[in-house]
Amino acid sequence: MPDRRAIIIGSWLAKGRNRPTPQRIRGLTDRWTRIFDSNRYGYRSVNDPTTAPVPFLNPRHSQILELLENARQIGPETELLLYFVGHSVSLGEHDLNLILGTGEEGADRMVALSTILSEIRQTGISRMICILDTCHAGRSRTTFSALRDQAFAMFASGTAYAFEANFSDGLLQAFEQPIRKNDQRIDRRSGGVTYQKLFQEARRRLRQTASASGIIQEPVCFGDLGGTVIEPAPRVIGDEYSEFALSRTIYGRLFILLDILKMRDRTMDELGLKPNNFC
Repeated sequence: MPDRRAIIIGSWLAKGRNRPTPQRIRGLTDRWTRIFDSNRYGYRSVNDPTTAPVPFLNPRHSQILELLENARQIGPETELLLYFVGHSVSLGEHDLNLILGTGEEGADRMVALSTILSEIRQTGISRMICILDTCHAGRSRTTFSALRDQAFAMFASGTAYAFEANFSDGLLQAFEQPIRKNDQRIDRRSGGVTYQKLFQEARRRLRQTASASGIIQEPVCFGDLGGTVIEPAPRVIGDEYSEFALSRTIYGRLFILLDILKMRDRTMDELGLKPNNFC
């Protein structure tokens, strides 16, 4: 399994704001914990690859920095999932201040997204999946330009508002569901569930929610790692003949050939098998 790590940050404390609620944020981070405990995708802690990641709730920047400074067994193929749900404010034209909580006097405790990305890169991690469920997340697209070929970013919204962490709910549902027959999360060319397909499923679910509530919110994504397979699709080959396939197709002829090969202790002459029979 690939070397995958994760940093999960949830914050509900922001000056003058009371939504999303603490219960909503805790519920989302608890779901991440269950995904990690199942080891379905193999996400581990940055500072201890033998343990599951522990979500940060209303953390201080120093706590995140300490985790990164103690990163262990990082290699060129290590992939980091960075997830943030909470409030943020614009920082210049292309950056965000993520609000991690409030201080003793009620003021917001913030850290620039660009600062977090720089600190991550100092650990040696170059492959990154970034998920931001916060308002105006898409404005930080330029901040990721240097990482584009080694990153995939999912933003709950472009330059508009993100509501009630609904994008996170849809994305977690996409992560949680087991693979089903004809699963739309599977990229057939890649052979499994990809980050791009997970994003598309989350966006589909969010659009359904938004349509019912009348809220306009359009998630966006970009980056070259979207096609990364996060879970291989099961390889199942049916042994029953499809009644919709003509016997003269390659598919039909192959089944005839397989039936012939099942007949043991027969010579080619006895089987009447000649090369031109299947051309």
